[in-house]
Amino acid sequence: MSNFKLFIGPQTKNVLDAILTYDKFHPNKLGIIVSRDQVENKRFGNSYLYNNKKKFINYIKKNNKKILICRDHGGIYKNNTEKKLSYKKAYSNSLESLNEDAELLFNIIHLDPENFKYRYKDSEHFINSIISANKKIMIEFGEEKKMMNLDKKKYLNDLEFFSKFEKNKKYIVSYTKSFINNGKNYIKFNKKDYEFITKKTKSYGLEIKDHNCDFLSEHNLKKKISLGIKNFNIAPELSYLENMLLLNISRKYKYIKEINMFANLVIKKGKWRRWSNANSSKDLKFKLAAHYHYKTKEYENLIKKINQHYNFNFFIVKYLVEVINRKLK
Repeated sequence: MSNFKLFIGPQTKNVLDAILTYDKFHPNKLGIIVSRDQVENKRFGNSYLYNNKKKFINYIKKNNKKILICRDHGGIYKNNTEKKLSYKKAYSNSLESLNEDAELLFNIIHLDPENFKYRYKDSEHFINSIISANKKIMIEFGEEKKMMNLDKKKYLNDLEFFSKFEKNKKYIVSYTKSFINNGKNYIKFNKKDYEFITKKTKSYGLEIKDHNCDFLSEHNLKKKISLGIKNFNIAPELSYLENMLLLNISRKYKYIKEINMFANLVIKKGKWRRWSNANSSKDLKFKLAAHYHYKTKEYENLIKKINQHYNFNFFIVKYLVEVINRKLK
């Protein structure tokens, strides 16, 4: 079933290392998709993985020179700290950031037009600016919203607009009616809609990039592939697994004080609200959000304890490589 490409968000350093390790032995099956909340230079906003894009790029190139590096959800108000800015300031801030991505030789930039006041005018300005910074850059265009119904007219308008960037167009984000919540994938298939988007997308010389494919069953993945979709994004699923193992191992070795201190911090900060409901269990909230706080002292203290028994990072990377391998078989 490996006739598809999987793009993975490196929500933790261990996830990133797992992606790079797998790709060394199985090239051309993976890509890295990084959001502005994960990797961003400090002057553009905070991030929880790398606050230095050049350092991030250099680390990848040192370990794997050929893997695709992609900006996921590039666009205005796509960094949490940017949401406090005026539209004018956020516009210039995000444009400068994406131009810098292009200059640093990202391979693909996803321009998400969700928050533009003028969808196509502003998008054209961004795309032309990005191409000016790097004529070889490839562009992914479109937005995805939870369970959004297909608006055929809007989708055709997107295709018509994006198709004119002949040398740099790559992927279009389509409305495939799936979203992630509470560690599950909620999807509603509509065969006619899928047939419409795949046929129309192909006629414009584009490929579909399907977002929100975490926790997708093998059956539903095969169904998507059979309907003509070959490129899939996942992000929270692998960090969820890492957080789950962190919780289980901490309890196994009875580091109750340390894991409770870290878990209480995770719950208090509220990042879980993006991925789960208020009435979800504390454990589920932890699994979905703990990685946002890996730079804290509470996390460092916990890892030091665990590493008295074995190398936690080595164990996690090995496990995640196996997970990726199962997905791509």
